[in-house]
Amino acid sequence: MKLLLTSSGLSTTTIKQRFLELVGKNPSDISVAFVSTAADLEENKWFVDKDKSILTGMDLKVVDVDLKNKNYVDLSILFKDIDVIFVEGGNTFYLMYWFRKSGLDKLLGELLSGGKVYVGVSAGSIMVGPSIESAGWEGGDDSSVVNLDNLDGLGLVTFCVFPHYDESQAEVINEENKHLTYELVPITNEQAVLFEDGKREIV
Repeated sequence: MKLLLTSSGLSTTTIKQRFLELVGKNPSDISVAFVSTAADLEENKWFVDKDKSILTGMDLKVVDVDLKNKNYVDLSILFKDIDVIFVEGGNTFYLMYWFRKSGLDKLLGELLSGGKVYVGVSAGSIMVGPSIESAGWEGGDDSSVVNLDNLDGLGLVTFCVFPHYDESQAEVINEENKHLTYELVPITNEQAVLFEDGKREIV
């Protein structure tokens, strides 16, 4: 399983390079499914435009995917010939709602087991851990606008990424860590967690 979990996408030269190594193809041969559903609630989608611009600037083939009008079968067909599933940031709770509604929560593990690469940005990175509760902590930008029945993550990894970390959040994280049953991995906007074949490193 190959995952690159970021705060701000392919925001540095090092992260871009590790991404290309993870995929293992020439940039012009890489196809990316760009899932920006989490940003639906944002008035200013500047970060979506930025990340898409970076991908196209790397000469990757980018296909926009909106989970709101898709189901499990639709996504199975759509992702068949895709190399990378790139899940953009935004509201984590809203994104989880549409993961479940579309069936991507069930499909994603199969896709990654088949060799596809997952890139998460902020909310997209939080999703794959055991819980999405950290998105609602003090200092987080999300609120549970969709009233989810539970805050379980996809559980593809045993840790949870805490994106956009800075020192001002240290006290909150230290306090919350006392109650967590899983490991929390804070990353700054210039960092990413690379997870490949069970091994994890900070990029």
